This record gives sequence, structure tokens and C-alpha cells, in this order.
Amino acid sequence: MSVKRVLFVWPKADLLEVHDVMPLGLGYLCANLSDRFKTEIWDAKIRDEPNEKLIDYIYANQPDIVGFSIWSFNYKIVKSLVSQVKKEFKDIVVVVGGPEVSAQRGRILEETEADYAITGDGENPFSRLLDIISENDLSTQALSGIEGIVFRDDRNEIISRPPAFRDISEIKYCNYEKINFAKYLEKNYSYGMHPKNTRTAPIMTTRGCPYSCNFCTIPIINGRKIRRRSIKSIIDEICYLYEKYEVRGITIIDDNFNFGFDYAKEFCREIINLGLEDLSFDCNNGVRINYLDEELLSTMKQAGWRCIVIAPESGSIRTLKKMNKKIDLDVVSQKISLIKKKGFILWGFFIIGYPGETAEDIKETIRFACKEKFDGVSFHCFHPLSGTPAFNELVRSGEIDGLDYDADFLKINYAPRGMTINKLKLLRLYGLFRFYGGSFNRVKWILSDKSLSRVMRYIYRTIVSG
Repeated sequence: MSVKRVLFVWPKADLLEVHDVMPLGLGYLCANLSDRFKTEIWDAKIRDEPNEKLIDYIYANQPDIVGFSIWSFNYKIVKSLVSQVKKEFKDIVVVVGGPEVSAQRGRILEETEADYAITGDGENPFSRLLDIISENDLSTQALSGIEGIVFRDDRNEIISRPPAFRDISEIKYCNYEKINFAKYLEKNYSYGMHPKNTRTAPIMTTRGCPYSCNFCTIPIINGRKIRRRSIKSIIDEICYLYEKYEVRGITIIDDNFNFGFDYAKEFCREIINLGLEDLSFDCNNGVRINYLDEELLSTMKQAGWRCIVIAPESGSIRTLKKMNKKIDLDVVSQKISLIKKKGFILWGFFIIGYPGETAEDIKETIRFACKEKFDGVSFHCFHPLSGTPAFNELVRSGEIDGLDYDADFLKINYAPRGMTINKLKLLRLYGLFRFYGGSFNRVKWILSDKSLSRVMRYIYRTIVSG
């Protein structure tokens, strides 16, 4: 087969709103594939079409390869669409990738009718796969040379090659035209802690996480080594977004942007040198508390950060040990004082309902959140995520029998032994009421930062979910 046309698919998922997430990973694939491949993204959310229209689009455009990005929230939808594509088009090769694929590894070909799967970073292995398909050499030996690939060998046995987490310093940034970013902005895409009505865009500066939190998939998806893009490339991307799309809010989606002070400080200094005073920055997944010092915070403030997000995850020392979250709450309190001293708005992420937690553990977390100088907090209920130590232990012990693919991060789909989902739901509501009900300024800030419709949607879903 001579591969000429590659179609990536981003289906519509009921659990997802346009302003929640966009197919950034597919934009990276489009940007980093050879120009000899014509790439397109079929995005049902942006096209405002039912997922079933994909088949009509394939008939009309005749791609050689169809690729799907699988997340927990769209797993069932993608599984069905893959089946439909394979039934209608015998010669089309279907490849799947994404977070859920990286977490499941070899199981993904048992669960879906896809021909191949890519785990870890997708840019290099997907490019290599297209070359091999074009060369008509689909032997076990040839396919085994691709890092991170999952395939069936000559004996129909599933082979899963480990991903190689390569240097990303020279990776090309997302192709925003391919993901139809202009349409996302038209549909009021907004992500991160930025002033209301700001045009925002997500960017990636690093991949990888060296930590071993039992609940987290990031080391599985991106590896443990911190890998950084070149600062010049990131600056070029920001200038491009600023000029072409009039973006004024940049949300860094990394989990470890400030891991090691020097890179983060250099980045901030380069932003300051641009002289774009109307730019706002945010790290919505949080910054590493132990890598915050006075100099970095001052530089971040000057560069355009107004809000700092941190993720202590729990105020219970007992729960933190169960999470393998290596964090000292006394240090957290010290860093909070430093953050507030520098004049930042402060947001905290917490997880409640972790395996083995009691109601008293959760109340400890709520008390910690209320006594510290947070302006806003989120109490997310624990979700078992495929491939994590916490998930594997819950399956092994019989507490769960697999992943709940009908849940988003507001729905409560798990409660620790000795606690019901309704009890956990009440504890979450109690925590939110105690935190926000005790401070008019906290409520005022939320309403000034987010649209009333988004705030009401969050409150509604928090009350009815679970």
C-alpha cells in the first residue's frame, strides 16, 4: 500500500464540552509527519455532526489510514467507530493511540478491532509505521523495530514494544490549522485561570514525570524523564498564537513545567523580553511546590502569571502515604505563604475518596484547604485510572472489576470500603460549602473569573453526579 492520505478522528463525546479539551495531540502528529502524507482531522465536535457521519466522510475522501485518539471519556465511542470502519472498509488500516492506549498497552488490541496501536510519544513511531506500510513490509521483524507499537505477529499473537521517550527539544509544535483552532475559539474555547473573556490556548513545554504517585498515569504515558522543548520554539509558538489568533491567555498543560528552576526562569525571562504586557500565563495542572522560590515567583509574576495552581492532593498525612505522594504539608504551608506574599491568586487541587480513606481523612483535607490561604479549591473524587498502581490493586483485591468508561471527573464512580458513593458526595458538597460559604471574597473571585453559566454548570453537575 502506498500511504498518501491519513485521517485522524476526534469523535463527539457526551462527557466533554468544547471548552474542556481539544485534540492537541493530533495536531502534534500532523505537524511532525512528513509532507508526503496528506493529513486531516475529522472533529465531530467542531463539525457539529453525529459520530456516524464519519463513515460518509471516509467514503467521500478515501483515506488510507484512519487514526483515533482514545481517552477514557471516549473509549466506548471509539471502540464502536473502529468496528464500523473495519466493517465498511476492508483495506483501510486503523491505528489507535492516546492516553488510554498507553495505559492498556497490549490489551488494547484485545479490546478493539484496530490493526495497530501506538503507546507513549506518537510522533516518531507513527511516522515509522506509515513508512513500513508504504514499503509493504509488515513482517514481525520490521514492526518490532518500531518503539511503542502494539501489533499482531505472524502467529497472531499480540506483541507490545516498549515506548522510547525521545528528546523533544526540536519537535514541531501543534498544527493549529489542522485542529481548526479558529473554530474552537469561535465556540468559546477557554482553558485555564485567565481573566474572563480572554482568548486562550494550551501549549506543551515539557513531557515526563519522575514521581511515583499511585493514582497518576503521566509516567506511563510520557515516561519518567523530564524532556523539554527548546525555549525558542515555545516563544515562536506563543508569538504565532498571539499574532494569528489574537490569543492573550497561554495555559501550559505540563505537569512539571518548573521541575528544576533554571528552565522555568529562562522561559519567563524570554517572555518578559517580548514586551507583550497583555499576555496572561497559567499552569492549569499545577506547579511543583518544592521547585518554587522567591526569584522564580517574582519572574513568573512579571511574565504574566496572576494565578498559581498547586496540587497537595490531600491534607491527611495518612492518605498522602497511601498515595505515595511525597510531599510535606509543612513545606506546602510555607510555599503558600510565599505565593500569597508575592500577590498571586492561589488555587488548590485535592483528591478525596482515595482507597483506604475514611471520612475523618477527608475532613482533614477539607480543614487543611480552609485554613490555608487558597482563593479557590477543587475537591475531585478519586477515579481509578487504567495502568496505575492504585487501579491495579483495586482490581486485584476485587474492589472494582475494571474502568468506568461512563464517568467524567465530576461523577463519583468509586467509594472506599466502608463508605458509600452518597456519603462521599455529601462530603464533597460539605467541603465546597465550608470553603466557599465561609468567604465572600472567594465567591466574588470565582464569579469575576468565570462566566456565571460555567459556574452554574459546575454546581449542577457536582450536585447531581455520582
